[in-house]
Amino acid sequence: MGPVFLSGACLVGAVLAAFLMASRMRLASLASLYAIQAMLLSAAVAFYAVAHGDASAYAVAGLTFVLKALLIPYWFVRIVRAHGSSERLVAYARPTTLSFGALFSVSFAGLIAQELARASSAPYVALASSIALILIGFLMLVSRRDMIGLGFGFLVVEAGVFALGLALTGGMPLFVELGALFDLSIFFVLLVAFARRAQREHASLATDYLRELIG
Repeated sequence: MGPVFLSGACLVGAVLAAFLMASRMRLASLASLYAIQAMLLSAAVAFYAVAHGDASAYAVAGLTFVLKALLIPYWFVRIVRAHGSSERLVAYARPTTLSFGALFSVSFAGLIAQELARASSAPYVALASSIALILIGFLMLVSRRDMIGLGFGFLVVEAGVFALGLALTGGMPLFVELGALFDLSIFFVLLVAFARRAQREHASLATDYLRELIG
């Protein structure tokens, strides 16, 4: 098994983790699955670096592992527990319905990837996996009713965009990838600030109160 195959296998594993995330309603379970997804994405980038001899990709893989697999899940759980918020997350649909939605997203991603693979030299597995991550992330964004669930949905979309850029361009310049990680860090800080204020003023992380936080 070569590094290209292993990189694709890691992306498939990341999709499986996202598929499970779509229907999980417990914070600890969601954070653990995201950490696994981030580790697999980091491994995919590392195998890509081995296959193409791209030294800068090793740095990106390391930063992805530290930021996404370690720091973000840890701080999500710590913040919620520190403020006494419920670790039971809420959604507009039942977990079974969300699982079917995630399954449809993966199937639809496979169809889109077939067309993109014909028009480019990118591997089909990488394309299908990255598009599936984006669609599952959007599913989480439209189905979740709490800030934490929305935050994880955005992170899954970001992972899909990152993987898609890697598949289509063969790796973006290092400063572009570092800029994306910086933007992700800023988003996380802002989300934490909103979550703390929501918990302090309404004792809830539900998005129903977001309009009242303006001003």
